[in-house]
Amino acid sequence: MKKISLIILTLITGFSAYAIDYPGKVPGTAALTIDSKTISLQNDALRQSWKIINNTLVPDKLPDIQGKTSIELSTSELFYVMFDGKVQNLKCL
Repeated sequence: MKKISLIILTLITGFSAYAIDYPGKVPGTAALTIDSKTISLQNDALRQSWKIINNTLVPDKLPDIQGKTSIELSTSELFYVMFDGKVQNLKCL
């Protein structure tokens, strides 16, 4: 039993040793807000919003709050579905 406990303890502390340190100020806890036209997810580092247009999620800019810059995502897809290696058209949903 002591051997198993030692192995588990080594695994737990070993994994934390490989954690990646965030290079800036700690981003903090994420907050989610949802209203009838927008879904937003934000912490102290990033803020992402999606507009709800015709029952479709349309991404907005992705601001890097700490870096004081942003990426325009309004023409990108949130996700897409592939089946047999082909992108599926889900407009009918």
